[in-house]
Amino acid sequence: MKKKAFARKRQYRKMGKPFVTEYQAFDLFSTQAEYILAGLHTFYSMKRWGTSPNDILEKACARHGIRMDDAEHKEAMEAASAEACDEWDADLREMIYIFDQIANNFPDSPLFLWTSEESDKLDEQGVPHFRFIEKDAAGSVYESNLPETPDSVWEAEEAYQKRIQDGLHLYAEHFLALWD
Repeated sequence: MKKKAFARKRQYRKMGKPFVTEYQAFDLFSTQAEYILAGLHTFYSMKRWGTSPNDILEKACARHGIRMDDAEHKEAMEAASAEACDEWDADLREMIYIFDQIANNFPDSPLFLWTSEESDKLDEQGVPHFRFIEKDAAGSVYESNLPETPDSVWEAEEAYQKRIQDGLHLYAEHFLALWD
């Protein structure tokens, strides 16, 4: 089996096409997030000669009461351009955060953090995480020993997931602006 996969990988390489293993495809969003994260890190840290995307610059110009093609107000244009570049950098940092979260299995998830903390408490007390309830025709039934998740954790998790989705939308919105 490995021999076939290796041969297929060589064929793809000869054709100049990327190859994705079934293992990578099984968790494709995470695999792609790692690659996107590496690209965003490089893009953010490199010397970029251009400015921000036009939509960000247009909004900054509007805040200064000028248009993008306004040559008369040089100082206002420089200030708007600097603001736009700062906003672009903040957007890039947000995208980097989002893809870091996805690539690393959502380590800042409030639900994950709460569950880990409660699991650690059970471990310290020597209490198993699950307890056997019954065995029926469908199999064994277990119940969690973790306390019920507080509403505050669910609310924080909802906000966290919204931030993830907003970051993905931000990436999609600026996908074609990732060049210099």
